[in-house]
Amino acid sequence: MLLAPIVATSLAVVPMVERCRSALTQHVFVPGNDVSIALLRSELFDAGAEPVVLSCGSEIACALTVGLMPCQTADADAADVMPTVGCPPDAERQLAFSYVISPVREAVPRLPPVVIPEPCALPSNVLDMATARMIYAALTDGTVNPRAREWRMPLVRMLVDATPGTDFDGVYGLLLRGFGGNDERTRIRALAKWADANLPSHEAADVYRAETRYWLNLGDAAMTADAAGRMERARPDYSVRARRLSALAYATAGDPEKAKDEIARARAECDLPPGERLELLYIEAWIFLQEGDVDLARRNLAVIVAESPDGATARKARQILESISEEAHE
Repeated sequence: MLLAPIVATSLAVVPMVERCRSALTQHVFVPGNDVSIALLRSELFDAGAEPVVLSCGSEIACALTVGLMPCQTADADAADVMPTVGCPPDAERQLAFSYVISPVREAVPRLPPVVIPEPCALPSNVLDMATARMIYAALTDGTVNPRAREWRMPLVRMLVDATPGTDFDGVYGLLLRGFGGNDERTRIRALAKWADANLPSHEAADVYRAETRYWLNLGDAAMTADAAGRMERARPDYSVRARRLSALAYATAGDPEKAKDEIARARAECDLPPGERLELLYIEAWIFLQEGDVDLARRNLAVIVAESPDGATARKARQILESISEEAHE
C-alpha cells in the first residue's frame, strides 16, 4: 500500500531534478507555483550556473532570449523590460523573478539593435506605369472582362501617356471592346460620343488620334480625315499630325490631289516641327513616284537623308533611293 505514494512522490520530484539539471546546462526554468522562492535561490543560483536562456512557467508568460523581454518587475535594473500579461501580482514573486532575471541579463550579451529601414517610396509615375501594364496584360490575355466599365479610364490613360510596354493601336482595340454594338463602326461611334461627353479635350484628342490611325490602317480616307478633324479641334497643337495623317490616307487611297492639298495646308497654316516636316516630304516623294516624277521624288528623299541621316524617316528614304538607283541601272 505504501508503494503508490512513494511512486507518486518520485514522479513529482523528477521534473524538479530536471529543472535543476537544466540550470547546470545553461538553461534556467522560471516556474510558476510548483517551486518555492527558497528553492529558486538555493538550488538554482547557488549551484553556480551561468544561465543564458530564460524560459517561462505557467504564471510568468514571457521569456528572455535574444530579442524577447520578461514581465515587468520591481528591480530597477529591469526597468526597461516590457510588461506582459500573466505577471505575478505579489511583491514577493516579483522580487523572486527579478532575482532570476538579473544574472540572466548579465550573462546574455547585448546585441546592437536591428534597424529595419523603411522601404523607399517609388515615384508615382513608376507605380502608375506598372499598374497600367498589369491591366493591359490582363485585358490582352483575357484574364479580366474587357467589357467592364472600370477599364475605360485606365485604357484612356495608356493612350494619353503612350505607356511603355503597350501597343497604341492595341490599346484602342481593347477600349473599343468596352462599348456595345453589333459592328466596329457602331462601337467606334459609341466610344467617340463617350469621349466627347466624359473626357477633357486633351484626352479625347488621343482617343480621336487612335481612331484616325484605325481608319488609316483600313484604307478609309474619308473616315480618316473625319477623325483627324475631330482630333485637331480637340487639340489644336495636333494640327500638323492631323494634316499628315489625312494626306497619307488620301495618298494611299489613290487621291493625290487631296493629299497635296493637305500637305500645302500644313505648310501654310502650321509651324512644322522638323520631324513632321520630313514626314511630309516623304509622303510628297511617295506621291511623286506614283505620278512618275522620279526626279522630284529623289530631291525630297535626298533632303531627308541630308538633314537627319540617322532618323527613322531617313532610313525609309534611303531604302527608296537605293531602289531608284537599282532600277536606273537595270
